Amino acid sequence: MTRHRLGATLALTLLAAGCATDAPEEAAAAVATGLENGSFTATLNGHEIHYEVHGSGPVLMTLPNSWGLTHQGLRALYEPLEEHLTMVYFDPRGMGEPGPVVEESDMSLGAVRDDLDALRRHLGLDRVNAIGWSNGATNLIFLASERPEILESAIFLHGVSRATAADFAGFAEEYPEWAAASA
Repeated sequence: MTRHRLGATLALTLLAAGCATDAPEEAAAAVATGLENGSFTATLNGHEIHYEVHGSGPVLMTLPNSWGLTHQGLRALYEPLEEHLTMVYFDPRGMGEPGPVVEESDMSLGAVRDDLDALRRHLGLDRVNAIGWSNGATNLIFLASERPEILESAIFLHGVSRATAADFAGFAEEYPEWAAASA
């Protein structure tokens, strides 16, 4: 499937989900967000966080991976959506343009969720549509279970439905080389 078709499919899915809302005023408010396109830095949770806004239409916040992928990689994947949506990207702590990791927990899934929530509040958004790919999708599952009140909708791409200690142990047993390389 081409990037354009993938983008159009995701945009239509999100827009259809937005049409099913019980509050048409909220959908109209999401379209008229007033978010300015550009590249920005904000101090959130005591860390300098780089974020970018591109496109127009309802807001879709990206939940990045907690390691190995900056906003630029996600933007390369999601850029066709910018024709229909206002995309909000941000770099996880220690990746891309924000400051360095201060402590190991800065690289955690929880730190990424905390930063998405802080960015959401910084942008003045009550509830958001969010999208996560791979590790970001798995983290979005955690966010949806912990903070459902901040999500209007969630799109999960290529994530896993669970990630318990037993799952990781089974992976390490079955794929010891990969587990050692990613440790």
